[in-house]
Amino acid sequence: MISSYWRPFGNTSNNMASCCLLILAMFIPMALVHAVPSQYCNFRAGQKEPGANDFCMAVSARQNQSTQLHDLYITMEVYRPQDSALGWTAIGIGPGMAQSLDFIVYGDPKSLPNPVLSVRSSNGHWEPEIFDDATVDAGKLRVGLMQGGWHAYSSPLNAEALGTVARVSLVCYSYDSGLDPELASPISLSAPPYQSWIWAKSDDQQFSDYSARASLTMHSWKRGYGHFLVNMTGALVSDETPASTMPTIRPGIPALGAASDLEEAHLAPARPRNPSSSMIMALSHGFLASLATVLILPGGIFFIVSGPPGAAAHHWQLDLLAMACLFLASILALFLPRPSTAHQIIGSAALLTVTVLAVYGKSVRHQSRPAAVHQAAHRPWTRRIHVSLGGLALVAGYGAVLTGMAVHEASTFQYVVVCVIIFAQIGWLSFSTLQGAGGKPNIGAGDSKRGQHQGYELLT
Repeated sequence: MISSYWRPFGNTSNNMASCCLLILAMFIPMALVHAVPSQYCNFRAGQKEPGANDFCMAVSARQNQSTQLHDLYITMEVYRPQDSALGWTAIGIGPGMAQSLDFIVYGDPKSLPNPVLSVRSSNGHWEPEIFDDATVDAGKLRVGLMQGGWHAYSSPLNAEALGTVARVSLVCYSYDSGLDPELASPISLSAPPYQSWIWAKSDDQQFSDYSARASLTMHSWKRGYGHFLVNMTGALVSDETPASTMPTIRPGIPALGAASDLEEAHLAPARPRNPSSSMIMALSHGFLASLATVLILPGGIFFIVSGPPGAAAHHWQLDLLAMACLFLASILALFLPRPSTAHQIIGSAALLTVTVLAVYGKSVRHQSRPAAVHQAAHRPWTRRIHVSLGGLALVAGYGAVLTGMAVHEASTFQYVVVCVIIFAQIGWLSFSTLQGAGGKPNIGAGDSKRGQHQGYELLT
């Protein structure tokens, strides 16, 4: 019975052939899966068809036999109404705008033979800057446009009357060569398998210049930006794949080896429980700067207006504390990647102004003797300098907080909360100053009111 059952494998040659076929059959699916590019399509929520300036992208990676490094092959399609020249669409490699390498597509199908592909990088939540030749050479980054053109779009499900597709295919050579982090986010083709990308679009910008350096308006707020994850290890194709082979976008597949979030990415690793050191430094930097600007400096003014007797003579200590917080925040900023020039300038101005305010308040205005305080308070030029420095310190501090939030891509809700706090403080300060100038408070000659009287004099 046993020999009869194994009769098909009765001789050695048949056994070897069958085993080879079996092994080959086992590895063919693995090879096919390994060679399939990752794909992600961003359509409007609940829609099976794209809307204006929606996109699909496909990416594959291949080891370059000359450099032994990996090249990224990217194909991108942007969907538009018939012959529309409005708007732009971008995808970027990285978890956020800071340190992202952005590929931006725009153009006019009527006047341009091909869509415009602009390769840029951003400093944070600002307009991305173009990669010029010097920047590319310094970062050892080469991006080549392989294919580009306008194509017709048609589908029985198309409810938006889309008629034009901008399609571009490009190659990022030796992307894992240890690029300068000032130029582009690092990407790994080994682990973790899913890595962060970003996207953004504008639906209504009218271009007057269709060069790669054209100025871009801000992305739309309503479904105008977001994140997605791409399985980069699954996008690694075999060495036998021709170098000229570009990934193709498969219609009707919203995601393949990609996902909108970690919950959809079944193979994605869990979020790290412990934040990175750079994240801790960034949070500490923002906390110290916000503490100095939003709490300590306004607290010093509140101490003058409504504090105990003699508060006006000693509130410089709060200015000194604010200076210390900003100084520590500045030290932490030196170790943060990809700083923003605007944020650096405004933050430095805030630190300098608060330092001068604290030193000036200690040496000129806030003497230990009440008589000196009263005498200083009656010098108009002294009052004006002190109040002006305080106002500049608040304005520079508010600007540093808001630009810092922009660098780290704060949410709209966070902006609203901070702006409400800022305007509430400005309103309270203005009211208190006008009240003190008008002499409305009931200030007597007693010692219990002397500190408050001095405070109003300092404010006005």
